[in-house]
Amino acid sequence: AIDVALEESVAISGTVMGGDSPLADATVEAHLWNESDEYFDRVGETSTDEQGEYTLDGLPAGTYSLRFTAPGSGFVSEWWNDKPKENLADTFVVAAGQTATEKDAELALGATISGTVLAASGEPLAGVDVVPYIWDEVAGEYVSVGGDAVTPSIVPASPSGV
Repeated sequence: AIDVALEESVAISGTVMGGDSPLADATVEAHLWNESDEYFDRVGETSTDEQGEYTLDGLPAGTYSLRFTAPGSGFVSEWWNDKPKENLADTFVVAAGQTATEKDAELALGATISGTVLAASGEPLAGVDVVPYIWDEVAGEYVSVGGDAVTPSIVPASPSGV
């Protein structure tokens, strides 16, 4: 006979809001700290229900952070506890057999930045990557927002320069 001891799984639950309203169909990713690699591994993902509530279960015990996204909604993605980037993410520990509750997020509505990238001659430039940055008080540095660079559409400047 072979005796096997299985570690009890954990669960994480909470609510995702978009401003003052529950955010349905937001994505919640569970990231487990991998001590040997000194990196977070994504170990689970789910979507919120109509009330903005979610539960991730069947996860291994350990140190976690969460990433909240709502693609196409106009809301800005964030890591748990209002952090903009993974390397700044707050963590919490969930012991075997336990459920971490009230791991909530309130996503902020994003802004739109638009403009035209011009050469020194005043002509619009095509294929220029534009990466927005924001000052992070905790990190004491500028961090990119939105992750990847975006290539803007080139729109000829209006005669008024607006």
